[in-house]
Order: sequence, then structure tokens, then C-alpha cells
Amino acid sequence: MNVDSEERHARRTAIARHVQRRLADREFAERLVADPDSGNKVVLVALLDDSVSRLVGQIEAAGRAVNVFVGVPAGIVAVSFETVDSETSPRGSVSGAAKVSEVRRDYTVGVLLAQLEAWTGGSRIIRFVDGGPSSPQSCRARVVAFA
Repeated sequence: MNVDSEERHARRTAIARHVQRRLADREFAERLVADPDSGNKVVLVALLDDSVSRLVGQIEAAGRAVNVFVGVPAGIVAVSFETVDSETSPRGSVSGAAKVSEVRRDYTVGVLLAQLEAWTGGSRIIRFVDGGPSSPQSCRARVVAFA
């Protein structure tokens, strides 16, 4: 492991440890989304400079609902992601639900968080796009807590 990857691993480990402690707080834990099939509250850790593509891969592997914790300068922010029907229009609204916005997979998690912060008003449907012909992953995203 090189110095950079050791530092990244240490940052991820510190976030994960903090989240483990916070999950003991029932009020905090209740804000997190649970997978509709298993009832589990899946937790992922991301860094601001991770690629959205990497994050999407982790979300797809983890299930239909995950909670992503990201270390930010002010602490740690939790964002819930729940997969949604791929029939949503890329720029329209979803039957009265949140508006749909596109996020490129080559963005960083930091850019994604900045966009979530700029989009006010609860949850937002995000289509993760790469400009290619494959169908994009769509998720409902919302900031759920500061850990």
C-alpha cells in the first residue's frame, strides 16, 4: 500500500468508526433508510474525491437502499440513496415526486454533495449518466443527517 492509499484507508476507517458509534443512538439510526427486502440499513463510506462511478458501483452491489457517509470539512454527512424505477424521465418529474436531475459518473462525490446542497426541497431523483448507450442507474437521494 502506498502512502496515499494508506491515508485514504485511514480516513475511511475513521469515518466508519464514527458511524458505528453514532448508530447506537436510536434517533440517529431511525433516520437512515432500510432495504425494503431485508430491512437492513446498509452503510457505505465515501470520500469527497471518490468518483461517482465508484459510488454507483457500491450502491448497485449493496442493494436497493443504502446510506452513504462522507467526510466533509464540517464533519460527516449521511445521504440516503434508494433505487427507483428506470422509467423516470431524465429531466421531468416523477408522478408528483421529486424532480429528476442528471449527475455524470465521472464527477466526484464532492461535486455530487455540492449539487445535493444546491437542490433544495427534500429528496431528488438522480440519474447517474456516463454519456454512453447503457441505461443509467436512478436513485432517490436525500441528505438525512450530519453524524
